[in-house]
Amino acid sequence: MKAILHARYGSPDLLRFEEVARPAPRDKEVLIKVHATTVSTGDCNMRNFTFVTKSMLPMAKLMFGIGKPWKERILGTELAGEIVGLGKDVVRCKVGDRVFGSTGMTGGGHAQYALPAWFHQGIARSGGCDRRAGLSGQERLQPRQRTRRDPA
Repeated sequence: MKAILHARYGSPDLLRFEEVARPAPRDKEVLIKVHATTVSTGDCNMRNFTFVTKSMLPMAKLMFGIGKPWKERILGTELAGEIVGLGKDVVRCKVGDRVFGSTGMTGGGHAQYALPAWFHQGIARSGGCDRRAGLSGQERLQPRQRTRRDPA
């Protein structure tokens, strides 16, 4: 699979787009084919190593890497896509379900496939949200239209 690898602290041009091994879901995990992801401030802070206070900098450098990360990693915590693989103990969803979720602190969302830490079923088709999780049928939301779950 293709993924964007983070191996050095600094600007986005230091990221590399490469072929890596596709992850395999363990017993209680699902494998998601990523249709959409985000580049969050957390990703940028991790890439630039600007996510810690000065007092925590020595400890963070020991944990994550002094001059560069200890190991290459795939950033990205938020994703949306389709389940393509299930661990043997997964029973509440099936291959083909559309979901959105998070990889948590482990990252991995900036790749073609990811193993999320948590996810929810019922996402709209990729390419744009015309439904929200929790709506039952073929409802289409119009711009600025509210649902009962929308605040104010």
